[in-house]
Amino acid sequence: MFTADNLSPADIEVLKPICASCDVALLCRQYAKAAKPTVGFWAGKHYVGRGRKAGQEAA
Repeated sequence: MFTADNLSPADIEVLKPICASCDVALLCRQYAKAAKPTVGFWAGKHYVGRGRKAGQEAA
């Protein structure tokens, strides 16, 4: 579910508390920063297409 292409709002609500209590959240955040994922839910952030986080506008 964390690396799914299309997450529903309900999926995101399930994932948020998991990330909030995760022991490796810092490592996950560091990985996401380095890897620049294009989709998925990484360290509490939802990425949707071309590396943008949900809610970000295209540059």
